[in-house]
Amino acid sequence: VAPGVLAVVNVSGALKYTTNADTLVTMTGTAGADTYVADFLSEVNLADSIDGLGAVDTLQLNFAIANNTATALAQLNGTSITAVEVLTFNTNDQVRFTTDGIASITTVNFGSGNDQIAGNTEVGTYNFGNGTNSYADVAGATIGAVAITSGTGNDTFTFNADTTTNGTQLDGTDSIAASTGTDTLNINDGAAGGALFALPNVITGVDAINYTAGHANDGLVVDNVDVNVADDGETDFTVTDGTAAVNGFAIFDASA
Repeated sequence: VAPGVLAVVNVSGALKYTTNADTLVTMTGTAGADTYVADFLSEVNLADSIDGLGAVDTLQLNFAIANNTATALAQLNGTSITAVEVLTFNTNDQVRFTTDGIASITTVNFGSGNDQIAGNTEVGTYNFGNGTNSYADVAGATIGAVAITSGTGNDTFTFNADTTTNGTQLDGTDSIAASTGTDTLNINDGAAGGALFALPNVITGVDAINYTAGHANDGLVVDNVDVNVADDGETDFTVTDGTAAVNGFAIFDASA
């Protein structure tokens, strides 16, 4: 700035939680991508409120929450979160919750702490880091598209029965991309008797697939793409009869 010229300086409000009641918004008046940061759980309180306004905004937590019977939002003391799309756990401690419970969140990023989603009910992208991670949805829920990635480690992904003729939450709108390690996919089929479940071609890096039939004469259809999704190109399948009725459901159509 030249001498004698008045400079205008816009000072952005701090986007960090404190131990006091915080109302954190994009103070500069822009609708850009913002990151809200909390270093300790004790900083995130019911009286706090963040509003991401426009763009893709991130809530970064530099700590873990570890109750696998409660939502992430409940463990964050029911704090107010609006128009924030990404939840990032910047920690290698174990993170556990049922589902995130935050309406605006579409992506959750984890560290490398053997993390767990114990009962998901929401559409979203879930990026696990290295470690022994696990994902499971809630039987009977209507969820929609779920995308899962995971790093090195022995991970487990469980898709339970839904209420449609598809029989399980896993379908062609979902995706699972596992890295190296012994990764397992569990499929629990709840379709009406005699329905066939065609394993969708949306899986990579999964080494073992366990299919459990929920009704008589349910069936699993597997093609050539499905049997080559493991790290070593050889996927192990286990088919379990989950009913007392006579069942002839083991169907492998590896010729497509």
